Amino acid sequence: TVVAYLAADLAAGWALIVPLSPPLVPDAYLHHALVPDSHAEIRQRDFAYVQRVNHLGLRGKDITVEKPAGTRRVLMLGDSFTMGKGVEDDETFSVLVEHGLSEAMAKCGGGSVEVLNGGVDSYAPLLSYLQLKRNLARLSPDLVILNLDNSDLVQEAAYRQQAVRDARGEIEA
Repeated sequence: TVVAYLAADLAAGWALIVPLSPPLVPDAYLHHALVPDSHAEIRQRDFAYVQRVNHLGLRGKDITVEKPAGTRRVLMLGDSFTMGKGVEDDETFSVLVEHGLSEAMAKCGGGSVEVLNGGVDSYAPLLSYLQLKRNLARLSPDLVILNLDNSDLVQEAAYRQQAVRDARGEIEA
């Protein structure tokens, strides 16, 4: 009876419980990360959206690691708000900022700008720092913006308790 109940519960949960977030994978240094080269369709009663993650693990279109000549690169870091949970790829505030900056630069004589979305669900400032240090500094951003909200304070404390430190006491994972 117990085995039948557990099997029925697992099957019903798999069939009936719709995911609230795009898939994440465990990461030895960052706790978790977005799945590179992934595509997720999230459908809830209140919202539905498609999220694409590029080959670098960033939400949005594919980019090159090497910054194109004449391009200013802005990197947005943060949690699900930055990632754009609940909105389409072209509605994240990283994309909206890129459009606004592109228009402003066009009025001032040109140049191009890329605003990269480094937001990941449930990241706190510590994880964003490690993400920048380990993975994203190689993208040569001209400006890094860390977006914060109140939930980050609780998450920051929890991640710091789990942190792995080197011999000098510096957090490395």
